[in-house]
Amino acid sequence: MGAPSPLPPPSTSPPARSPEKRFLLGAALTALALTSLYFLPSPHCSKQHHHHHKPTLPPVSCPAQPAALSQPLPFDPPQGFKAAAAERWAGAVRVPTPSYDDFGEVGVDGRYEVFPPFAEYLRKTWPEVHEHLELEKVNTHGLLYTWPGSDPSLKPLVLMAHQDVVPVPNETVSRWTYPPFSGHIDEYGWVWGRGVGDCKMLLTAIFDSLTLLLSQSFTPRRTVIISLGFDEEISGPQGARRLAERVLELYGQDGVFLLVDEGGGNADGVYGQDYALPAMGEKGYLDVTVSVALKGGHSSVPPEHTSIGILAQLVSAIEANPHSPSLSPLNPFTAHLQCLASHSPSLPSHLRDTLLDASRWGEAAELVAATGPENRYLLQTSQAVDLISGGVKINALPEIAQFTVNQRISAPYSVALTKTHLEHILRPVTEKFNLTFLGFSHEGEDEQPVGSVKLKTFGRSIDPAPLTPREGGAWEVFAGTVRHVFGEMRVVSPFISTGNTDTRWYWNSTRAIYRYQGASAETFYNAHTVDERAHIDGHYDTVRWVHALVQGANGWEGEE
Repeated sequence: MGAPSPLPPPSTSPPARSPEKRFLLGAALTALALTSLYFLPSPHCSKQHHHHHKPTLPPVSCPAQPAALSQPLPFDPPQGFKAAAAERWAGAVRVPTPSYDDFGEVGVDGRYEVFPPFAEYLRKTWPEVHEHLELEKVNTHGLLYTWPGSDPSLKPLVLMAHQDVVPVPNETVSRWTYPPFSGHIDEYGWVWGRGVGDCKMLLTAIFDSLTLLLSQSFTPRRTVIISLGFDEEISGPQGARRLAERVLELYGQDGVFLLVDEGGGNADGVYGQDYALPAMGEKGYLDVTVSVALKGGHSSVPPEHTSIGILAQLVSAIEANPHSPSLSPLNPFTAHLQCLASHSPSLPSHLRDTLLDASRWGEAAELVAATGPENRYLLQTSQAVDLISGGVKINALPEIAQFTVNQRISAPYSVALTKTHLEHILRPVTEKFNLTFLGFSHEGEDEQPVGSVKLKTFGRSIDPAPLTPREGGAWEVFAGTVRHVFGEMRVVSPFISTGNTDTRWYWNSTRAIYRYQGASAETFYNAHTVDERAHIDGHYDTVRWVHALVQGANGWEGEE
C-alpha cells in the first residue's frame, strides 16, 4: 500500500524536461539542495580534438556501490497513514516559525517566542515519541531528543532538521496562491506554505518514522538522536551551534556514527540512469566589505572621482576577474561527474572522454561551466556584490562609500586563498587613485583613515566542508539503505551543496555527514520564495527512508 500517486503539478510548476537529454546538477539552496537540469553542449562545442592520446587516470572515481541493506521490520503503515501524515505535516506549517537576520540573544529578543508553540505542537501530535524518547532543551528552544540504545559502546545515529523558516515579506503575501502559513493541501496532493519543504517535510517525517517503529515494538541497540535547531536560516549561531556543542560534550570527538540532515534527493533518468544525490560536502562562505574613505565637501566642487566613483571601479574589477571552474578531488561534484561517466549510458561521448582523462579536466570543467551559472558554480567560487551604500545628502560629497561581496568558495579554494584573490584584484585599482590599500591584515583597526580603501570580513566565514566518507561503515549503511528503499539499480552519487546547513557545527562529531532526505527533487518547489510547496509523495518517501535508515544503523556490526 502507499504506492506513489501521479504528480500533476500546479499550472505554475516548471515544465517537465526530457530525461534522455538532461544532465543533472543540483543546487542546495537553502538548506534543500534542489536539483536543476541542463542541456549539454554538442560535441562540436569542444575546441580541442585529441587523437592517439593515452588518458591519464582520474584521481577520484565513483564510489563502489554497496549491496542493498535489507531491514527486519517492513515499512507497512496502517491504512490512511499517507493522508494523515500529510495533515500532520501541514499542521506544522500552520505554526509560523520565522527566524531573522537580526535576531538578538535568546531570552532577550521576543521574536523567539514563536518556537514554544511549535514544540508544543510536536508534543501533542507525536505523543509516542515524547513518551519514549528523552527531550533536552538546549538554549531554551533547541530540541535534543535521545532514544537510548541498549549498547552504549556503539556510536549514535543523529537525525537533524530545523524548526525555523525564512520570513514572508508582507509585500508578497498577496502573490501566494494560498496563504503562506495555511498548510493548504490541494486536490493533487501538494502541500503549500512557507517551510513546507525547507525543512518541515524532513522534520515531520522523522517523527512519523519513529512513531511507526515504536508501533512495531522496535527497540534500538544503537542510540538514536534527533537534533532540531531553530535558527538555521541565519547560520545556526544560537541553535545548531549549541546543540552541536552538547552532542560533542556527550559523545566526544568523532563520537557520532552517522549524521543525516536536509539536502539532496533522487533524480531519475539522467542519461539513462537513476541516481540518489546526497550532498557530501558544502561550499565555503565569505562576505567581505570594501570601503572607500575620502575627504568630503560640497558637491558643487567635486574631485575627479568621488568615493562612489572609485567604489564603482572596484566593483567592476571584481566582476572582470572571476574565479575559474575546475575539477578537484576535494569537490564531491567531481566524483558525481565520474559517476555519470561510469554509469550513465547515454552521456555524450565527448564529455565522457574528457571526464575519464585527468589531463583533459580543464576542458571538462569548461564544458560543464558553459552550460549555465547553475552548473558553473558547482565547480567555481562565486562572487556577487549584493550590498552597496554611500552618501547621505545630494549636495554633499560622500565621505564613506562601501559594498559587500558574497563569495561561495569551491574546493580546493579556501577562505585564505579567496581573500588573497580579492587583495590581488583590488590593490592595483586602489594604487591607481593614489590611495592607501588596507588589506585583511588591518581588520583589527577600528578607524579607517581618509584616503584609503579597506577590506574587512563581514560576519562569519567558513572553509569548504570536509569530505564525507565514500567508503567504510557509515557509507555502507547510508548507501545500502538508499538502495534498499529506492532500488538496487539506483547509483548513490556524491554531490555538493552550494549553501550551508546546520551540519557546519558538527564537523568535530563526525565526518560521516550525509545531507539527503530521500524525496525526489521534483516533489518540492520554490523554497524561500512565493508559493513554496511540496508533494505528499515526497514526504511519504522521506518517512520510508528514515524508517529504514534507523534500522540499518541499528543492525550494522561492522566498523564504526
